[in-house]
Amino acid sequence: MREPASGPILAGVLVLLLGLSAGPSPRGGAAAAGALPSRRALQNGPAFIFQRDTSSAVTVLGIVSGGGKAAEPEGQQGLTHLTTRLSLEITDEGKAQDLMSQSTRLSTTVEEDYALILIESLSSHFEEALKTASEIILDPLFSGFRIDFIKESMAHQARLEQDDPSRAGRPAALRAFFGPSGYGASVFGNELSLKAIQKDNIRGFYRDRFRTGNLSFIVVSDLEEVQIEGWLRKYFNKLPAGNPPPAAALLAPALREKENTIDKANKQTFVSFVFPLPALSLRTYALGSLLETGLGKGVGSKLWPLRSKSRLAYNVGARATTGRSGGVLEALLETDASKTTAAIEALETTLKDFAASGFSEDELRTTKAYAKADFLRDYEGKGSRVRILAFCEGTDLGLDAYNRFAELVDEVGLEEMNAFCRSVLEPSQAARVIIGPLR
Repeated sequence: MREPASGPILAGVLVLLLGLSAGPSPRGGAAAAGALPSRRALQNGPAFIFQRDTSSAVTVLGIVSGGGKAAEPEGQQGLTHLTTRLSLEITDEGKAQDLMSQSTRLSTTVEEDYALILIESLSSHFEEALKTASEIILDPLFSGFRIDFIKESMAHQARLEQDDPSRAGRPAALRAFFGPSGYGASVFGNELSLKAIQKDNIRGFYRDRFRTGNLSFIVVSDLEEVQIEGWLRKYFNKLPAGNPPPAAALLAPALREKENTIDKANKQTFVSFVFPLPALSLRTYALGSLLETGLGKGVGSKLWPLRSKSRLAYNVGARATTGRSGGVLEALLETDASKTTAAIEALETTLKDFAASGFSEDELRTTKAYAKADFLRDYEGKGSRVRILAFCEGTDLGLDAYNRFAELVDEVGLEEMNAFCRSVLEPSQAARVIIGPLR
């Protein structure tokens, strides 16, 4: 999504400032191109993850700030997105022109446990882009005008999120198990929370989060590692020192809203059955990836017959959203409003049957192959790779989840996989989300 420029100075600036709420699914693996990424600490403290990839003359930097939605104080939902966006607000016309001439793209994403700033540039312009971006990030202008503008933008993005049933389904699913705060909050906050957030809250959150102990730099580039490291030291040498704030308490998902219905005057209905996922570990990462894939990814998935044979849906799928504390798995479909009742019944039956029977040996073998191939498609680009590395870093999952994904998946046995399916897809712990015409 493209956000409007802020004020007359920024009119016409072709820098994308994105506020995407959809987190990456718990899938990853060895890079499609280049050497495997490595991790170490920079001299001034932040973690540095680097992957050399000479497939294109493009460099992508991700700056991971620990915290995310989980770090937002009660009643201040949206604070992470607001603060991170303000840290990228271009402060003068010269910097805007610099970024335009460099064809640099800036973007932000807020996830459950971290926020991510992306800087994407042609490698030949990367040092210039890094210099300009660092000046903005290290010295943000928290003016009332800018704060009000971004709050208005967030309110607009929240409305767009609610107007799209598929997008609205994800925060509804998280809210069913985590409540309206933390993981269950919209990254854009709500009307009351945005009014409650004041300039001092933003400044304090920025001071806590933008410090050496709470930031990680992730770079995928055709340039040499030593060159990139030198530039990071040079342009971020004024980054304040300090340890990360205390991590948010790990609150396991617990069913709070069994039924969540949203009345929309559409011709279609969105339906999902939502199940809790356990806290992240390398093992649950692999198991969750295989369950998500086998349940709703592609033609051979368990949900596909609802579309291909029963003709009860024009879209079916599964998506997992997870973090340090756990997450949710959605089994979803979109159907014509006239078929809503039949589609709900068929989806529920399919899930119960799958939980009872699980995978066969052949099905699990095929699912493993599909999950690994799916990664090669999804994370071929440098920007996508930085995003999944940010997920591994921001959730403390670690690089093994990326570098050893194929090995982790292949280690899963049939008995363990089916026990995991039964545990997750237990009907008594499911929530249901319905978005569409209710009358």
